[in-house]
Amino acid sequence: MVREQIQARGVTDKNTLMAMKLVPRHLFVPEEIKEKAYEDRPLPIGYGQTISQPYIVAYMTDLLNVGTGDTVLEIGTGSGYQAAILSKIVGQVYTISCFVFDHWSPSLFKNFDFNRFTRHSRLHSGNAFSKRHPIFI
Repeated sequence: MVREQIQARGVTDKNTLMAMKLVPRHLFVPEEIKEKAYEDRPLPIGYGQTISQPYIVAYMTDLLNVGTGDTVLEIGTGSGYQAAILSKIVGQVYTISCFVFDHWSPSLFKNFDFNRFTRHSRLHSGNAFSKRHPIFI
């Protein structure tokens, strides 16, 4: 996937390429479409949302021009894939979502040990319009 879909299109940042190789994309899609996880296209993840195609994730990551000393705030966790990619590159990732997708509830993250993909990430899921401030877990 990395060589044919990402490097071939001009993404050359070594940290981005390494992160794309290390994070298994199939863990971030619903069970019924796991066999399509490495295709060069976005895939549905529920609630009208998609996981971006691998090239777009790599391209956006490359454009950020971030490194180990940086902290990233991601608004809209989606599948969680972009946060996992970024966690391999930056010092800390914070991600906030208004949706709880069936395939990535916080208990599921713990079941497949999300921390092995994200060194310093915090996931918050809840209503962004509630009167309470977000609590990171």
